[in-house]
Amino acid sequence: MVGKPYGGIIKPISLFSYLFSLLVLAVGILIVLNTYFDIIPGRLSLFIPSRPTLRNRIQLSVIVLIIVSFVAIGLVTVFYFSNSSASYQLERVERVFNLVVNNMEHEIGLLGKQMPVSSENRIEILYAMSQLHKTDLQLYDLNGTLEGIADRSAASPASAATLMNGTAFYKLSRQEYPRYVQPENVGGVSLRSAYAAIRNPSDGQTVAYLRLPYYPNEARLLSDISDFIGTLLNVYVFLLLIAVPIAIGVANSITNPLAVISEKLKQFKLGKRNEPLAWNSQDEVGELITEYNQMIQKMEESAALLAQSEREGAWRDMAKQVAHEIKNPLTPMKLSIQYLLHAYRSDPDNIEPLLKRVSNTLVEQIDNLSQIASEFSNFAQMPRADNQRLVVNDLVVSTYNLFRESNNTDVKLFLPPDRLWVFVDKNHLLRVLSNLFKNALQAIPIDRRGEVNIYLYQEKEKAIVRVSDNGSGISDDMLDKVFKPYFTTKGTGTGLGLPISKNIIETIGGKLYFHTEADQGTDFYVELPLVD
Repeated sequence: MVGKPYGGIIKPISLFSYLFSLLVLAVGILIVLNTYFDIIPGRLSLFIPSRPTLRNRIQLSVIVLIIVSFVAIGLVTVFYFSNSSASYQLERVERVFNLVVNNMEHEIGLLGKQMPVSSENRIEILYAMSQLHKTDLQLYDLNGTLEGIADRSAASPASAATLMNGTAFYKLSRQEYPRYVQPENVGGVSLRSAYAAIRNPSDGQTVAYLRLPYYPNEARLLSDISDFIGTLLNVYVFLLLIAVPIAIGVANSITNPLAVISEKLKQFKLGKRNEPLAWNSQDEVGELITEYNQMIQKMEESAALLAQSEREGAWRDMAKQVAHEIKNPLTPMKLSIQYLLHAYRSDPDNIEPLLKRVSNTLVEQIDNLSQIASEFSNFAQMPRADNQRLVVNDLVVSTYNLFRESNNTDVKLFLPPDRLWVFVDKNHLLRVLSNLFKNALQAIPIDRRGEVNIYLYQEKEKAIVRVSDNGSGISDDMLDKVFKPYFTTKGTGTGLGLPISKNIIETIGGKLYFHTEADQGTDFYVELPLVD
């Protein structure tokens, strides 16, 4: 027995490659199934993300490129091996067949010089050629009937053929082809058969037809392809193991600066100091970071200019509004003093009644000026809230009792059966509700019987106070100005009541909004978060 060592390091590597490939395939199938059927606990995170990140796309692209390259090379290799192997074996069979035909005609020519060549002589020569060239051969007479078989394998499907193939017989006998090759299927086995007319060299007459069946060695071809694919798989598995960390490193090097920029953009605040980013490479990412640094510098400059412009504009608006509000009471005060002075000069003895009347007017206007100053002060800086746990039902009832006796207006109250607890400043909330009640009463036209309803109810985790009136409503061109400072549709007032109320409610996490219909009325809603 003769033997040699086989395998070496190749076999362990091949085993690892196949096991690794099977593992990757199994995990891939598991990920797909889990994505659609959710069969794995969530903590394992085995699913295909619906919106993969740039880092994931780069990593996946490198891995998919390697796998696609492996599959493409494998398919091209199989196709190339199949074609080249078939061409090589066909050329080899043709060379053997030509040798067989030439040798057989030579032997028949030598034997014919000594005696007539019989069928038995041709069969003996056929056996000798089969042994010499180690191939299967069949001999047919001039009528296409099987004359002799020299099969090296008794189980060969060709041994059952007793008549020559009709197409081949026609080509050789009628069309006088010297050689003819065609694919055949004998006994369910695909093969190729080469046919030739055997001539006697002495007179050139055809004495028989020779057939050489050729069975492609598919097992050898598959073995060669399998060996090549196995070697290629080893190379690509280790290439994949090397490419994965490289892909992760490259993806991280590209996406880390983008992640930093994204985080900085989340932290970006207008009007505050924003730190610039540092990047040493002058590449595309470096250009992006440079543009980001220039942007935050320009934004800071623009924010400073905008803040200055807003401050100047706010001061101008405030100055105009204060001047307007102060001029309103100053005018009657001036006229009253002028009238008093004129009366004093013309009739000083009867000045006392007029003096009392003018004094009362001046006190009223001074009180008005004091109120205006207080409202501007409150709007500029709200007093610190003293929030506490209160029953909002009681505050709504207190406000209702304050306005229930309004002239020419029906005021109704609707309360829930449960007590609703909120965390607010009592005085602030009473101020908001009073302001909404006053606005509702003042929105009703003089020629209409007024209806003001106050509702308190619970909606999910909110306590809702709704103040409804049947007034003239708010026109469409005024809707976006309702909560702006200094806006008012009344003849008196500074227009600061609703902005202050909105600020109070939003400070405690609530909402203040409204719904209105022209000439039908307006509903103002106060949403307050409930507490246990």
